[in-house]
Amino acid sequence: MRFLLNDIDWLGGPRAAINSLINFGGISLTTTFLVDTGSPFTIISENDLKKTRLAYTKCEHYQRIIIGTPMDLKKLGEAQIIFKDETGNSVPFSHPVYVGIIVNRNQELIKRLSLSFLGKDFLDKYNLCITKKDETGQRRME
Repeated sequence: MRFLLNDIDWLGGPRAAINSLINFGGISLTTTFLVDTGSPFTIISENDLKKTRLAYTKCEHYQRIIIGTPMDLKKLGEAQIIFKDETGNSVPFSHPVYVGIIVNRNQELIKRLSLSFLGKDFLDKYNLCITKKDETGQRRME
């Protein structure tokens, strides 16, 4: 499986990202995941979840981590994460996800960190890696 990645500017430099559809608890949402090999968990941003009616604030606190800033994680549970492969076919994955709630409520910081993170847990579980850019400047997750 090969998935095309986009470069987005995040905290001072280009980072690999991928768009996805997420289904859990009868709710669907779209998000852009930053493919982050430094994140131990797959995290959906609180800003994305605010667009849904999911009562994530009632979820049990899991732990506090730091990815650019301290954030509290709450386990949402198993979700279906769907990516489009490089031929345009939908490829679903089942994986546990967390919501990341930023502790520092600085509004500018929240805007800059409103990305979701596709973590090392997901990459390891499905044996995926990020390729170096090819001659066309394209990066992939395969």
